[in-house]
Amino acid sequence: MALGVLDANGNIKCHSELSAKCSVQRGEQFTLAIDAFKVPAAGYILTQAMVSFDQSLVFKQRPVANDEVVWPDSILALHFKSPGIAGAGGNTAFTPPFATSTYVGVIIEFDFTCPAAETTAAIELLPNNHPVARTSGALFIEAGTGIQIVPHVSSFTITCTDVPPTATPLPPPGVGGVALDGELRTLPLEEATKNSSVGSTAQWLAVTLLALLVVFGGVALRRQRG
Repeated sequence: MALGVLDANGNIKCHSELSAKCSVQRGEQFTLAIDAFKVPAAGYILTQAMVSFDQSLVFKQRPVANDEVVWPDSILALHFKSPGIAGAGGNTAFTPPFATSTYVGVIIEFDFTCPAAETTAAIELLPNNHPVARTSGALFIEAGTGIQIVPHVSSFTITCTDVPPTATPLPPPGVGGVALDGELRTLPLEEATKNSSVGSTAQWLAVTLLALLVVFGGVALRRQRG
């Protein structure tokens, strides 16, 4: 997974796999995107992500979880926040059988505002089992096996400045609407050794979502099928 900053048209103008820095006009709002640019080959039934950020940036949580979890295959979505932390995730069903998603692209969006003063602020995408993220970091649950897969993650620094934002040069369009070269497409996913059955996966999902609700005050909402 990687971080991106979206332009006014919803296109990624900065991508943490291509550059560790991104400039945003000071005093203006920007949307941070979580890009699942490489996913488990067998598909997945759950995905989640958490970012930590410098509190000079103002985070504005969207009204409901489904506004932040833009993954089109999400049925049950959750979002949560605490000082310097924002997280969200979703899965493809309430109970088995879980639908398999193979979606590649932006799965989560968070809204931030740069301060009026010129500032440099770090935003870090945290992997699952990170000391801060604990069990709420970047993660896929593989379809069929219930294996927990922790993806490669990358982060970047936001510079809030008077200089108009400069887009990171991107190659021609690639997967998921984001231009990525062959090397990025083949970045490995780091597999956890823990394996679980579909039944225990359902239980794990329920416990995880409940824990997030209790710890972070998140709100879980069902995505209505259109």
